[in-house]
Amino acid sequence: MTANKGFMTKQQSLHKIALLVFDGVAIGDVSVPISLFPYAVNRAGSPIYTVGICSSTERLQTGFLTIAAPNDLSWALSADTLIVPGVDDLETAIPSELIDIIQKAWVKGVRIVSLCTGAFILAQAGILDGAKATTHWKATNEFVKRFKKIKFVPDVLYVDNGQILTSAGATAAFDLCLHLIREDCGNEVAATIADLAMVPMERAGIQPQLSHSSLLSENDPITKILAWIEENIERSFSLNDISNKFNLSTRTLTRLFIGSVGLPPAKWITMARIRKAKSLLENTNLSIDIIAEAVGYSSAEVFRENFRKASKFSPSTYRRIYHRDIWSE
Repeated sequence: MTANKGFMTKQQSLHKIALLVFDGVAIGDVSVPISLFPYAVNRAGSPIYTVGICSSTERLQTGFLTIAAPNDLSWALSADTLIVPGVDDLETAIPSELIDIIQKAWVKGVRIVSLCTGAFILAQAGILDGAKATTHWKATNEFVKRFKKIKFVPDVLYVDNGQILTSAGATAAFDLCLHLIREDCGNEVAATIADLAMVPMERAGIQPQLSHSSLLSENDPITKILAWIEENIERSFSLNDISNKFNLSTRTLTRLFIGSVGLPPAKWITMARIRKAKSLLENTNLSIDIIAEAVGYSSAEVFRENFRKASKFSPSTYRRIYHRDIWSE
């Protein structure tokens, strides 16, 4: 995908994000990208993204607010990523020039992202035909009824088709934007932004999955369990091992995990191992064999298989893209 290529090399130019706004835009969807992307910085403290608000008019009205748009729609065609927020009312008329810009950006290979009901706008532009997509759960029936050529995916936070990505409603916009930052900049930058925004970096399905056990309350009964697992991530342990360690039945342990982090224990442990491995790949020159052992895998082959499933990259490719040396120049 062309939109990400700048982050796979050592080029220093800012990644341009165009945020489209229009009369009736959902202000919550507008606020999420401008609350996250501007705060992503490299190791030298320099910004990674520049975000420009684009519209067909200099001022527009949404709810009780008036938004000033300093950039016209043509600015979006020079962007690396184009973000389309949702609408407050599904009957809102979308300007034809905005649809035209989305279509042109798609042809150019710009990464295109919709938040919440912004998927309706991408669908109207015809760029989702034959692809998978999601949107706010309350708009599901209307979306399916209107756009029969699109493969609607329920009960997910976002859908990543490569060039085109769509998010579910409300706070799922955070999940998708953090996913983009993680894909562009690596796990460490995304985790920092998640901590600044006080939101979980990773969630599974429609359930919350906190990326750091420190974000849980100290009084949460699972906090000590998660901390112990992370401190002993190099060990191989079963569900019974953990249950016995904390004097719990396996059923109670599973219930605690699902209730607190939204995942069964085995899935959370695998993600914790991968998270640690990503940190080691980004920040050290340790061999893949040593990293595999350090995060609890019996062999490098098993580690590579699990890492690829979780991150879409092999460990070596991930290191080549995200190793800290790319930020040192």
